[in-house]
This record gives sequence, structure tokens and C-alpha cells, in this order.
Amino acid sequence: MTDTPETKKAPAHFFKPAWQAHREILVFGVVFSALSMVYTLLLGTPLAECIVLVYGLMGIFAAVYAFLGAAYGIIYLREFARCLHAQKNLIRAFLDAGDITGKRAGAYVSGPVFAYGMMGLVAILPVIFLLAYKSLVPFVHPYAWDQVFSSWDYALHFGHYPSEIIGSFIDSMNAGKVMDLTYGSWFVAMFGTCGFVLFIDRQVHRRMRFVWSFLLAWIIGGCLMAEWLSCVGPLFYHQFYPDMADIYKPLVDRLTRVDAEQGLAVFSHRQLIVDWTLNDRHIDPNTLAAMPSIHVWIAWLMMLYWREVSPRLFVLSLIFCTMIFMSTVYLGIHYAVDGYASIALMTPMWWIIGRLLDRRYSRIERLADAP
Repeated sequence: MTDTPETKKAPAHFFKPAWQAHREILVFGVVFSALSMVYTLLLGTPLAECIVLVYGLMGIFAAVYAFLGAAYGIIYLREFARCLHAQKNLIRAFLDAGDITGKRAGAYVSGPVFAYGMMGLVAILPVIFLLAYKSLVPFVHPYAWDQVFSSWDYALHFGHYPSEIIGSFIDSMNAGKVMDLTYGSWFVAMFGTCGFVLFIDRQVHRRMRFVWSFLLAWIIGGCLMAEWLSCVGPLFYHQFYPDMADIYKPLVDRLTRVDAEQGLAVFSHRQLIVDWTLNDRHIDPNTLAAMPSIHVWIAWLMMLYWREVSPRLFVLSLIFCTMIFMSTVYLGIHYAVDGYASIALMTPMWWIIGRLLDRRYSRIERLADAP
């Protein structure tokens, strides 16, 4: 491996090159966070509710350290199994495994990957302002785009609503519950991918590309577009537009039947989600905002990332992304155009960020191994 400025630094100084690598995105995040907080307060959000955002930041740190703790535990169990197999002594294996794992953890924490991981973690923290932007939709930009996106769905699919097409296909395989579980598994996949990127991946270009793409996806899609293109999605269409024709009644009837047979978590909580959206709180993470589909946006980003890591993981992530797309339409959470927009925006964003980072990093440049 060719030495780089990062690899020549002593372990105690790894945070300095990590800061230098992330300073633009950190400054960008700080500016966005400050403007978002001012914007939120100017719109009349009580200061007490803004504290929810602080708790959200704490939650991200808790999730990351839970990931690191799980990784430590897996390494320890592997070493314990090896020591026990070699020594046939339970106490000695317990102690030796702890010693080996502790040394590895110490070397890791004093190395560059951990330094870059912590800087990357701080860099993506502004995604928490999604809570504010989504929550303010009913107060600032009342829902008005559903008729537009619904008509686009109908026109693009030759006079059919996508939920009808996908619904018939999924129900023919009796796989409604699979779609429900897939939709919920998105959070596990996202946190797992972020954990790998931040605290395992040693390729500088690849990890920085993901961090930038992840942050911008949430800011552009989850915050700005979600607020300015406010819509609720097919499942909630009639509840928010009672004077309009109930065009998604077949969708609701079908999901009612499938829920009774198999149980669908999202569908069974639909009234609760409506209540969360229409309450008087300014900060509520469960407020409806369908355009674009962040589920699809981030799933597509994960697919683009894993394509750079491994062909097998690329195939798995592509299958997962396809199932996420299908689940959002099947469950009526999103219009199909929400997913199309996500893919259409994420693809050039990933390419542009990659080209810009080419000027700074080699595609094969890796962080140094911990001493």
C-alpha cells in the first residue's frame, strides 16, 4: 500500500486528517443546521419541542455505539471459540479472548478508521432536521400535490394505478406480509450500511462519497422536497381529500382483507399516523410526507455503494431496493413517481459527487491499518 499523508501520521494525530477530509461537509452541515433551527423557531415552534431534535442527535450516537458494541461482542465470541477449541479450558479461554479483543479494540480506536468514522458520524447529524421539516408540512405547506402525483401515476402506467398492478402480483403469491416486513427492515439495512461505511470501510473515496450522498439525500429529499411537494400518498388520499372521488378505495379494501389474514403493521396503524399528522405539535417524526420516497432514495444509494464493494452484495442490495420500491407502492405509502423521482435524483448525485472527489482521492486509496 502506498503511503499517503493519512498513513504517515502517528495514531494520536489521526483526527487531524479526518477533520481535514470532512471539514467542507462539517461546515455545510453546521450552516444547514443553524438555518434550520432558526427557520423552525421563526415558524412558531415552541423551544421545548425543538429539544426533541437534541434527543434525536443523542439517539444517533446511541445507535452507533450499539453497533460498535455489537461488533465488539461478535469479535469476542469468535476469539473465545478459537481459544476454547485450542486450550479446552473455559476460564483460560474467557480471559485470553478478552485480552485479544481488548488489544484489537485499542488498536482500532487509536487508528484512522475510528477517527474518520467519528467525523463522518458528526457530518451526517443534520439529517435529524428531517423531523422539523416533515412536521411543519401541515402548518407551512398544506397537502396539495396528491392529485398531481396520482394523475402522473395513472398516465405513466397506461391507465392503471401502480398499486393495482403490484397488488395483484403480490397477492397472487400471498406475500403481503413479506412486503410489510421488507418495508420495516429498511431501517436495519440503513443503519447497518451506515455502520459499515463509517466504522469499517477503509477506502477513503468510497466512504466520503457515501457520506456526502447520504447527507444530501436527506436534506434535498427528506427536508426540502418533502415540505415543498407535500403529499400524503395513496393510502391516506381519501382521508385528506374527502371531497374528491375515492380513487384508492380498491387499495384500502385489498389491504383491509390482507391485514385481516396476515397482519400489516403500517396499514393497521394508519389512523394513528393520521392523528400524528393532524395534531397540534410542531415537531413530530411521524408526520406524512410522501414525495420523494426516502425509503427508495436511500435503498438506491445503498445499492450504488455496495456495487463498489462487492458484486454479490450489489446483487443482494439491488434485490432489496426492488422489494423496497414494491413494498412502498403495495402498501400505499407512496406513489410510484415518488420512487422514480428518488432514483432519478440519486443517480446523478452519486455520479457528480464521485467525479468531484476524484480530484482529491484515488479510487484505491485506503486508510492505514491500525498499529
